[in-house]
Amino acid sequence: MSETIQFPITTGLADSFNYDNPLFFSRWDYSFGVVLLSCLRLEKKINSGRYFRKVLDYCTQMIGHDGTINTYNPCEFNIDRINTGKVLFELFGQTGDLRYKNALLVLRSQLKNHPRTQEGIFWHKMIYPHQVWLDGLYMGLPFLAEWGLRFDEPEVFDDIISQITCAAPHLCDTKTGLYYHAWDESGGMKWAQLHNNCSPHFWARAMGWFLMALLDVLEILPETHPGRKKIIPIFTAAVDAVASVQDAHSGLWFQVLDFAGREKNYLESSASCMFAYAIARAAKLNILSKEYRSIALKAWQGIVLNFIRRDGEGKLHLTNGCMVAGLGGLPYRSGSFDYYMSEPVIEDDEKAVGACILAGCELE
Repeated sequence: MSETIQFPITTGLADSFNYDNPLFFSRWDYSFGVVLLSCLRLEKKINSGRYFRKVLDYCTQMIGHDGTINTYNPCEFNIDRINTGKVLFELFGQTGDLRYKNALLVLRSQLKNHPRTQEGIFWHKMIYPHQVWLDGLYMGLPFLAEWGLRFDEPEVFDDIISQITCAAPHLCDTKTGLYYHAWDESGGMKWAQLHNNCSPHFWARAMGWFLMALLDVLEILPETHPGRKKIIPIFTAAVDAVASVQDAHSGLWFQVLDFAGREKNYLESSASCMFAYAIARAAKLNILSKEYRSIALKAWQGIVLNFIRRDGEGKLHLTNGCMVAGLGGLPYRSGSFDYYMSEPVIEDDEKAVGACILAGCELE
């Protein structure tokens, strides 16, 4: 570890993050939602009140008293838009403010009408018809699970189990156990491989979203629900596949998971933090055996050594985060190796910071 870096990393990173950036208050955005979710988790660890206030400040500014969400259009049917709504369950539970319940109702309404594949899996977005992305499984399914738990709609649990068990065989590579970024039911996208209709590579963050989706669902799903016996083996096998491509030297993971030695490929922070978090928390919750925690601990050491930077003002920053990656659209994104290498690598990416705080809550 650099001599200029002092513990604690988790609260230091959470305190250093620029919550006052006016761009964050101009949109209801899934990536900022990851940071807010991590603030709620950190608040439960240290009970200071200051991280809860960060979440409250954002949601108070973004949500009207009638539950209207600024910049949110349910008719877009964009599954990403659901993610930030996960913080509203805690806000409503603690404050009783009906604006948060009303906003939850708005988001739940989108999922009731959200387009699906023939097997019933949520499309990623209306503008990406017939497509299932690993990202989208994280954005929508844990929200739906918590809705079912908190508002007594247990029938959603069967829907969630069905979506996961239908999506996994389409997206999983049987040879490696790794998961492709996306699957196109129609087979019409240029990025879809002919033999499986999947995108051509295993993007690390996409698998990070997938592991966190399954973990969060399992944490919410009642212990007595029979669907757990279907989801836990899928989760465990995916973790084993991820562990098999962990970099032995650093404990981290590469942007494209199975091309560790390929030129331009790099160790990426958001996915490494997501994997560390998902594995550590699953071991804590006995979803995985305790032996798996060593994988997460090695990753956490690598995160601190390789990705944490302290600036001249003493603030902590997280480096090496892929800003964004997608498929299709305009300009067209092919899902090729060169495409994943072409996306900007930035500091303090919200997805990376949020995942790092979540990992730190389990491992620091």
